[in-house]
Amino acid sequence: MGSGVGSGRFAVLMVGHGSACTSANRAFEALVAEVARRCDASALAFAYLGAAAPTLGTELARLLEQYRRVLVVPLLLFDAAHAGRDLPRALEAARSRSPGAEIELTPVLGEAPALIALAREQVMAVYPPGPATPELLVVGRGSSYPGAVDALRRVAEALGGAWPVEGPFVAFLAAALPTVEVALASALQQGVADLVVLPYLLFGGNLARDLRGRLERFGGQHPHPRLHLASHPGVHPDLPTVLAEHVCSNLRRCGWWAS
Repeated sequence: MGSGVGSGRFAVLMVGHGSACTSANRAFEALVAEVARRCDASALAFAYLGAAAPTLGTELARLLEQYRRVLVVPLLLFDAAHAGRDLPRALEAARSRSPGAEIELTPVLGEAPALIALAREQVMAVYPPGPATPELLVVGRGSSYPGAVDALRRVAEALGGAWPVEGPFVAFLAAALPTVEVALASALQQGVADLVVLPYLLFGGNLARDLRGRLERFGGQHPHPRLHLASHPGVHPDLPTVLAEHVCSNLRRCGWWAS
């Protein structure tokens, strides 16, 4: 990104869910460090929405003591409870405490074409295109917000439309339907021979372990469909570069950085 992010004109704050799983938080912090390295960003910080420290409110207040402008970058996939409710509330509270500050919020990442492209590569890594046509099951975290559920369905359609699959199926790990088990049963009933399972997640942790366990239980009871578990896009080696460009493009959108 160049030296602009560390120039003292503004700061960038990357925000994660926060997890009781220490390894998930470490993965988030390692990703932020990689983005900062690509951005040459001395003023790139991180915070959590819950279950870990520093919290969003605390870190935003610290940055606003030093910078008049802060770009808040949620590393969230969809507009669910955090992005649709918690983040705007926290930012409004910060603006009321610092009326001269400029605080900008970037869009969530789930439907970004660059992230979908990384997910597609993860799928092709476990089942390269060939004469056989597999099905695709895209698994999301799940949310009670209908907009987040609909967004994952659009992601699945985008993945299916650019890759030779008959589906795609969609399932959720929690808070939305269908469940993973229902989707797997549907694939079984339809006579699917090969099913590529893509966890559409930025961070694995307990969610990834939960999904793997469900797939292992199903596979132990049913020889078909053959299950091919793809890695989630959060571990793709190009993700830090994609996120760095996401930061750059939003700084340009705000008019804070012209390079």
